[in-house]
Amino acid sequence: MYKQTIESLVTKYFPNKKENIYKAGKIPPKIIFHLSGWFKKLNLQQEEIVLLINVQTDKQFKGLCLTEKHLYYTQNEKAIQQQLTHFNVEAILKHIEIPEKDQLKQFLEKLKDLEKDKKTDSSTKPAEQVVNATLLEMLSGNGRQLALLLESLNADENFIKTLHQMLGEGNALNKSFKTEHIIIQDFINIYNRLNKDIPETGKANKLVLAYYFELLQGNDMSKTLSLQKINEFAAAPNFNANIEKITKARFIQTNDTYKNELLLSSVLHRLNHNLKQSAAAAYNRYANILAKADGTVTDTETAILKEIVAQTERPKKELANVKQTEAPENESLDEVLKELNDLVGLDNIKKEIADLINFLKVQKIREEQNLKSVDRALHAVFMGPPGTGKTTVARLLARIYKHLGYLQKGHLVETDRAGLVAGYVGQTALKVDEVVNAALDGLLFIDEAYALAQDTTQRDFGNEAVEALLKRMEDNRKNLVIIVAGYPAEMENFINSNPGLQSRFNRFFTFKHFTGAELLAIFKIFATKADFNLTADAEEKLSFIFDELHQKRNFNFGNARVARNLFEECVTRQANRIVNINPITKTILMELTEPDIPPVKETIQKVLVFDNDKKEED
Repeated sequence: MYKQTIESLVTKYFPNKKENIYKAGKIPPKIIFHLSGWFKKLNLQQEEIVLLINVQTDKQFKGLCLTEKHLYYTQNEKAIQQQLTHFNVEAILKHIEIPEKDQLKQFLEKLKDLEKDKKTDSSTKPAEQVVNATLLEMLSGNGRQLALLLESLNADENFIKTLHQMLGEGNALNKSFKTEHIIIQDFINIYNRLNKDIPETGKANKLVLAYYFELLQGNDMSKTLSLQKINEFAAAPNFNANIEKITKARFIQTNDTYKNELLLSSVLHRLNHNLKQSAAAAYNRYANILAKADGTVTDTETAILKEIVAQTERPKKELANVKQTEAPENESLDEVLKELNDLVGLDNIKKEIADLINFLKVQKIREEQNLKSVDRALHAVFMGPPGTGKTTVARLLARIYKHLGYLQKGHLVETDRAGLVAGYVGQTALKVDEVVNAALDGLLFIDEAYALAQDTTQRDFGNEAVEALLKRMEDNRKNLVIIVAGYPAEMENFINSNPGLQSRFNRFFTFKHFTGAELLAIFKIFATKADFNLTADAEEKLSFIFDELHQKRNFNFGNARVARNLFEECVTRQANRIVNINPITKTILMELTEPDIPPVKETIQKVLVFDNDKKEED
């Protein structure tokens, strides 16, 4: 039926038969012999040709090939369609069911729309010099780098597979979409960010976009047009309108995760691909050429260029059950230490970190003096109940390691068992690799790490995650730090469960429950940050509650989390109390009074509702 439909369409759309048209079963052997050379992606062993069209009048074949699976062109689609005077691609596509049907049709339509009215004005008046020889050489040079990048990535099956996995949901990505389409989308993104307020008369920046838009479709203007013709192209009356269309084109619809990201950088970063630096360099050169095309670079453009550099080198990477926090820029070690020392309580932790800093500083000095240094022992075990500041301290420690020269980025990646363990054989190691790749040059914080060693069945892959982690710790000794955290007894059992863990984790930090006074201080920090003040009677009531909670705390007592939850409840009670007051003054809005604090006995019972008589000892 498929072939019969094509037979009828050929009769309908080729009444004059000016082109060389070959239907299934009627292709000359001499043409079949050359097909694989003309259509590089065509696989005659897996797909059958339905229709072959040659638009060239001489002996050279130039046209398209329609199989039961795909549609192929010998060169750029638009160049072929311009010569198909009787062939209606869209009409054919309506009657076939190849995987890329809808996407291919949309893409062709957009390209055709953008190509309309692109012929230059035939006026004899000399065109304004929008681009000079120097700028054209810069464009061409970066274009050559892009061409090499495209060739390598389009031949990389793992890259293409990952591209589809990341962007394919709801997007029906298929083999017709390649690396160049991702780059087109990214380059439009960068152009729009750098040229929000560009004057209508400023054409140099627009020509840069037009050059790469053409280049990524297979047309290098620096090779096909003279400098004068390129400037005439930019001087055409419809040039600005065509650029406007390009800036609004969306060839790939992304989900919210990658909405504001540079797509190619995200894919390469996820793979930790060896070409990610090459891609970042090409993107940043393009952005700099854009910013400098008009001869000046504003402060706003400088800031945007920095953002683009950050996105190409450290793109966000959405991973399930994984949270990533970047280290602030332009901060000093003293500022990080002040932030650490300003934390409530944790006196023993602050002392141990101060000792660690001194140790690491001395090791650096020994290295500079060509003396042997002791094992750095950056990996650590954080032992303690929830809400005692383990994650906060880990985040600060990552930044401290950065300032001491042990980590390049100093960011924090947080996860737990769910972020590392998969449900199928072989998948856990892949998940671990992805999380570790995201944490390279920073710190990986694994909360409740003891859950990885609690295998109860042969189908549990926690031990596989541990082995994969140990391997990466060995492979990335110089650019990866891991901190595992959890309850003291469980973490002791976890470390003792594997000799590899014992040899790599030999630095232990014990986090204690906050006292009643420390919990009150934490509550007051929450209040101050939210523009609330405590009256004396409210503070006295809270002090009694926190003292009782500390005294009666159970095994799972949440410490700072309890203080935060209690603060949020107080804010709600205050709102209910003052909502009908008229007028509500600023003082009333900011003040938490004794009635806003919930009853003492009720609060303690609610917080300790899961008390199982297992008490924590000081």
